[in-house]
Amino acid sequence: MGFAKKNGGVHVPYYDFVQVTHTNQTTKQLQDGIDIDLVEKVCRKKEERLTQLSQQGTPVEGLPREEVDTIVLEYTPKRKGRLFGLGCLPEIYKAGCSWENSPTDREIVLEQEVAELKTRRNAKDGEFEKMKEFISRKFLEEF
Repeated sequence: MGFAKKNGGVHVPYYDFVQVTHTNQTTKQLQDGIDIDLVEKVCRKKEERLTQLSQQGTPVEGLPREEVDTIVLEYTPKRKGRLFGLGCLPEIYKAGCSWENSPTDREIVLEQEVAELKTRRNAKDGEFEKMKEFISRKFLEEF
């Protein structure tokens, strides 16, 4: 990708990519209504997020690239598995969020199974302790 080379080999934020690739070079304006709508929505969401962070007392100059990419992906129209203006993204370029880690359905099921097994194990441990006490009382001279 030429944009990554110009950016020192670093992945270009989707927001910048959409703006650069969909802006008319002569008029310096976005040409498509979908692009205009996307950029407006992303700008609004970025401002809301920055306002939210500043109200929480977090000093912020700008949002991390990953968070902006996530916002862009959230508002970008999708058709037939492709993202408008971005195409079909490979997994390595999809925005990863360090601030949000949502578990998959499989992980949730596994966590529930582990919790159930721990509960059963604790119950069995309790039964085992009661059995040990019973046996030690009945057969005191043998222990």
